[in-house]
Amino acid sequence: TNFWRFKNHYGNYDGEAYDLDSGDPGEIRWDDSSIFTVSGNAYEDETETVLSICDGVNPMIAMRIGNFTYGPVSCSSSTGAFNFDSTVKPATGTPIIIWIDGQSGVYGSNINRYSGSGDVSGIDLRRNRVIVQHDDSGPITNSNLDAWDNDNDEDLNYVVSGGNLILENGSKLIINEGDNFTPGGEVTTHPASNPIAPDGDILIKNGATFSVGTNTISCGGDWKNLGIFSATFGQITIFTASSTGFSIDNGNSNFENVIFNNPSGGWQFTNSITLSGNLKMLAGTLSGNLDITIKIKGGSATGTAGIINLTNGTFKLEGSGKIGADSSWTFYNLTLGSGEVGTTEKINSGNIEVKNVLTIAENQTLQAGSQIWNLSGSGT
Repeated sequence: TNFWRFKNHYGNYDGEAYDLDSGDPGEIRWDDSSIFTVSGNAYEDETETVLSICDGVNPMIAMRIGNFTYGPVSCSSSTGAFNFDSTVKPATGTPIIIWIDGQSGVYGSNINRYSGSGDVSGIDLRRNRVIVQHDDSGPITNSNLDAWDNDNDEDLNYVVSGGNLILENGSKLIINEGDNFTPGGEVTTHPASNPIAPDGDILIKNGATFSVGTNTISCGGDWKNLGIFSATFGQITIFTASSTGFSIDNGNSNFENVIFNNPSGGWQFTNSITLSGNLKMLAGTLSGNLDITIKIKGGSATGTAGIINLTNGTFKLEGSGKIGADSSWTFYNLTLGSGEVGTTEKINSGNIEVKNVLTIAENQTLQAGSQIWNLSGSGT
């Protein structure tokens, strides 16, 4: 054995203030230097509410490092605390994968790259979430998640196939505070039908970076960016929610190209937004009352059956490009051009309505097509 453990003691003189568990009885433990521990807490959601099935008795939290699976172990009913011991300390950058194991209908995963020294503590395991993080210099990648996924154990709520990450139905992707997720492939979350549930959501936490390069990201739920979203020219982000009421908050980062594509979907931006590429409304409805700007290197807002219905704010196409879909679109203010020489061409069969002011900027040409432009506002 690698340690001596004395249990069923009470009081701080018997070690209760210093032990590894969450309550009485206390324990005193002496380890040899080869022990490597991983510890954390299991929660019901993104608060400190303890995972409801934790009872301190039944094993339900498992861990995978390299070629070895540890546990499952129990989690405390009062704090959600769990703990693993191993005599094998992994190399720097090794994925440590922890998940809720063998509990029908209850899923949650955490994937963390090891720092290379010391124990691992403070791991959060949250129901219906996939949390990616790294204790080393990072970044964490889809390849790290592929070390152990739903193909290996059906209790894991994600799978990596062909280098692409797919989250299972009901799950939310969280990029941990201060960490960098560079997937190196596509990322897809499930098309959600309930905007209140975590299903399909993507959360970039404070100080975190989601660096996607040119890889397509498909978000089936809400999008909330409290950190940095980094994409290179030509990258596409697709929103696929299957009902209305979904929100997109991209913080201080720009999207490249954005596509909305679900006939039953409804979205709105929660802050003024800038796209460095183009916007496509293939299906669903984009509503809202905030500014939307498509930068000069893009310049197009097009679609087929998708609807734009904006009740305030200014929708601005800065460059040369196209506007219009087979459905009719409504804007509050619509501004075409940015002062540089450019042309906006109306395409497809839908009409355009502007509730307040249509502005055709200096040096910009509008080729209005043969559809109706309904200027219903009282402005100039």
